[in-house]
Amino acid sequence: MLKKLFFIIFIATFMFLSFSKFSQNLSFDLSQNRINSLSADSEKLLAKLEAPLTIKVYSPNINILNICSEWLNKYTKLSKQINIELHQTTLEPTVSSKFNISSDHNLMLSYKNQEQAIDVKIHQLSEQVISTLIHKVISVNQSWLVFLNGHAEADPFSTDTLGLSNFTKLFNSQGIHAAQLDIKQSQHIPDNTDLIIVVNPQTELLPLEKNILKQYLSAGGKLLWFTEPGSKATGFIDSEFGLSLANGVAIDPDSVSLGSPHPALKIITSYPQHPMVNNITTATLLPWSGHLYSRNKHISATIQPFLTTSNKTWTYPGNPTQDIQQLAQHKEQVGPLNIGVTIGKHAVIIADSSFITNKYLPLYANQQLAKNIVNWLQIKTPVYSFTQTTAKDLNYQPNKLNNTLYRFVFPILIPLVFIVIGFYIQRGTKNARV
Repeated sequence: MLKKLFFIIFIATFMFLSFSKFSQNLSFDLSQNRINSLSADSEKLLAKLEAPLTIKVYSPNINILNICSEWLNKYTKLSKQINIELHQTTLEPTVSSKFNISSDHNLMLSYKNQEQAIDVKIHQLSEQVISTLIHKVISVNQSWLVFLNGHAEADPFSTDTLGLSNFTKLFNSQGIHAAQLDIKQSQHIPDNTDLIIVVNPQTELLPLEKNILKQYLSAGGKLLWFTEPGSKATGFIDSEFGLSLANGVAIDPDSVSLGSPHPALKIITSYPQHPMVNNITTATLLPWSGHLYSRNKHISATIQPFLTTSNKTWTYPGNPTQDIQQLAQHKEQVGPLNIGVTIGKHAVIIADSSFITNKYLPLYANQQLAKNIVNWLQIKTPVYSFTQTTAKDLNYQPNKLNNTLYRFVFPILIPLVFIVIGFYIQRGTKNARV
């Protein structure tokens, strides 16, 4: 009787665990380096959630909903803040238009007062796609690019050909906001400023403004400064970084052979070894740029060029002309010329602001260059890779012992042992009956 009771309890417990929610959610990643789990960067990202994050999947196709659900379940196991909703329908047209949605299969994320949505391409769905979208929606309102104004700088919101509205939109689409700041009026730089951008000021900064910028940099702030040949407002970069702007415009005769209408409209096809430009494999167009150099040997050790010309170039300080011979007769400094340099890891100075204007930004790889510069300088919004780990245990080569076990012991010997045991049990039962 007692044996039967234990047997009934065992069967009941087994059935309960089999059908319970506990068993349905229980899973283990037994791969050598957790290939079936989210990356460490994704785990760090989810740890930053301060409020519920709702992820809605829209698709008329139940198979797509199920595949998305499998991916998203990896996230819900790591954070109780994530709520998943599956909708076997399409997004409303107004919502689709808002997020530039083009298909019937979508992911939509809601976090605090922010929303983001993308088209789901099921064969491209990955941790990179999902985690990047989460990063984007939770980073909104955290990142600010602040443009200095009050010195006739270029307008970051102007849609004119010499305005910077396209440059600003590059980062708005990533959840990074832009604002203008007149520091002689505010007399401080807001704490949530990721980056101060100065674009070709026409008048020199006041001593008060220079002091505020210097304090900002001393506290770890980042600076992106665009200047132009002949600028009279270079006092700050000279006093702070020991960096001078050469007289004249950088001239590159080889650019004409590459299709440029003028040797001062330089087509750059090769770049120094620098993380800011390592992924740029095509040309950039840098019109009417200048040359930056340092007279201070101590400071120059921290200066690293990332945009340079060839040794066939020179600076020309004379009157504008397209005559190469006349340009060659008035050489101020010879190449290679430094168009863009970094100072440590906190400042980038570029002797050209034209390439980020609405007129030139869409050309060649200028847009990629602009993104790279800002992304390299940003400090408050963490940069994640969300790269899925490559499996180390895809191939298994058994040794001789394991080979023997797999070929003879498991398929032959063990079944024979059970057959013999069964035979003796059956024989013993018959003898017991006799």
